[in-house]
Amino acid sequence: YSVIGSLEKRGLITARETMREGRRPERTIYGITADGERELVDWLSVLVARPAKEYLRFEAALSLLGSLPPEDAVALLKERIDRLAIDLSTMRATRAHVEQLGLPRLFMVETEYLEALHEAELAFVQKLTDDIEGGSLEGMDLWRSLYAPEQGDEG
Repeated sequence: YSVIGSLEKRGLITARETMREGRRPERTIYGITADGERELVDWLSVLVARPAKEYLRFEAALSLLGSLPPEDAVALLKERIDRLAIDLSTMRATRAHVEQLGLPRLFMVETEYLEALHEAELAFVQKLTDDIEGGSLEGMDLWRSLYAPEQGDEG
């Protein structure tokens, strides 16, 4: 309600009609104003044209990956791989179904983008996992040494 109030106060939307169905509360239908359309186009133009740093939780997790023992990191990365693969399968099936229904590609480009991001992340995580397991990730010896039992700590 606060967002609607703010948009209305700024003249970006206006109440078009109020209606009531049965015993339900009144419902207001809003429409975009000419100023609202200009604001939308300006805002969307910036979003489309200008790349911006978008902070991802996974990026933060990767920056702290060395805080986990390598074996735990590998197990968790493999879990992520499985989840990404499932998500990708679901996305592909949904897109195929929607294509069969005849929905124009224009209305699915955001899904294509998400699918491409998932594919890139899956490839990255698979390679990272292989590098850790194979010992080819630079710094592996140091990482392993941080979690190796100290001499005399075997009991």
